[in-house]
Amino acid sequence: VGLGQREKATRNSRRDREISARSAWSPRPMIWAILLLAWTPLAEGGLEAEGVCQGDGTCTLTSYGSLSELLKDSHFLQQVYQTSYRYFPKIVDEETFKMISDADKRIFGKYGATNRHLFKTIVNGKPEPLGGPEGLRSTAPIIVNSVQDADESLGGEQGLATLFEASDIGVRPNINMYVSPADRIGLTAHHDPQDVFILQLSGSKIWKVCHPIGGGVELPTRVSDDPSHPLYYRYTDEKLEKEGAKCESFTLREKDVLYMPRGTIHAPRTTASNHSVHLTIGIDGDFTWGDFLKVLAN
Repeated sequence: VGLGQREKATRNSRRDREISARSAWSPRPMIWAILLLAWTPLAEGGLEAEGVCQGDGTCTLTSYGSLSELLKDSHFLQQVYQTSYRYFPKIVDEETFKMISDADKRIFGKYGATNRHLFKTIVNGKPEPLGGPEGLRSTAPIIVNSVQDADESLGGEQGLATLFEASDIGVRPNINMYVSPADRIGLTAHHDPQDVFILQLSGSKIWKVCHPIGGGVELPTRVSDDPSHPLYYRYTDEKLEKEGAKCESFTLREKDVLYMPRGTIHAPRTTASNHSVHLTIGIDGDFTWGDFLKVLAN
């Protein structure tokens, strides 16, 4: 499908999208400091050589004053969006960052029975239910889904999700939060069925990013967990090497953003000396009648 057709289809889907009803979050507090204490590294560090664009120019940097400026830029929207990945260091302006920087503390402080189902952990590179409060004592990475429904700075009238919805992208995103201790592997290599913006809130994280291969080439909007299915979305190192996937690495730090079109292969891990908190801002690529009925049900 040509880029023009993809953009047209995406824009048509934007007109039909509805904002999900916000989930009720329990005010039960928890001691976030315990997690930070367990995951705080002894020294600042990381792979300083990474985080710069290399190779054939795929990640040529463009200068933008802020994230909102990027989301309205015609070059980004016409030449980059849904076409190729880009790394934008320090693109989140101070005002926006100040608004969202403590979202992790507020969200974990509301952990309780009413929202426990939104908290996941990563086991062997795949998300699994966190379980009860004992799951918070684990040292495995934690995922919190749909955090735009949990915090005003992310989902309110002036929040991060509204910034995307009001931009030329025009879609209200789903935002997930990933919290990882130092020296941990996150999800294993995979591609997503959404365009994603990775925004680093604190610490640092190394991202191995590869050009799409196989089922990821045609901007997929669905994935399958069946390895024999054409829409299977996970990759082993052996498969990436066999297919000759072109990959490079970036180290994201506070205020950095990494954009990846759906189908782009990625595998994150934290640095040896630093924890990581980042937001994955997902832009859905299509909209079905099933999705519409879910909105009505909410």
